[in-house]
Amino acid sequence: MFTASYMYLDAEKTSSKDISQSQGARLPRRPRNEVYISASYLWYKRLRTVIEAKFVNAREELNFGGPNFDIEDYSFVNIAAEYEINPHLSLFGRINNLTDEQYSEVFGFPALGRAAYGGVKVRF
Repeated sequence: MFTASYMYLDAEKTSSKDISQSQGARLPRRPRNEVYISASYLWYKRLRTVIEAKFVNAREELNFGGPNFDIEDYSFVNIAAEYEINPHLSLFGRINNLTDEQYSEVFGFPALGRAAYGGVKVRF
């Protein structure tokens, strides 16, 4: 199965006094473009593999007391697999941010680097 999505966002300040930007300015921390793609495949009715990727465009960050600045765009790839031993038991694993991309969704708060997860699912 293949999935893809694209988002274009043209968000601007219209009236809020809570944001220190001028009327009509782009809203902070909102990327203009985002792309997501995913592909999964079921092998021999027991092993499902998934690969997904996301690209997020640069976005403006607030700089209290100074001019605003851009946070760089970023992209990452995740992979996952699940093997069904029987209808009640399966093993799974995934690696998020496979390429160990260093990025922040909000300036000063870095996102988690590469991370691996695994486990057992039991269904009753």
